[in-house]
Amino acid sequence: MNCYDGYGICLFSVTLKEGVEAKRLGNHIYSQHDLVDHWSVTACPEGAVVRY
Repeated sequence: MNCYDGYGICLFSVTLKEGVEAKRLGNHIYSQHDLVDHWSVTACPEGAVVRY
């Protein structure tokens, strides 16, 4: 999952563990971090990869 700012720049990527629902995690990150404008699920991480 890549998380982007309002300019479309990828701030960081999160590798999803098995059993983690991407939509719930993405919405949680979006609601908790003011810099994150949107997120998308992709096979190719961008930016720094965060283990979750």
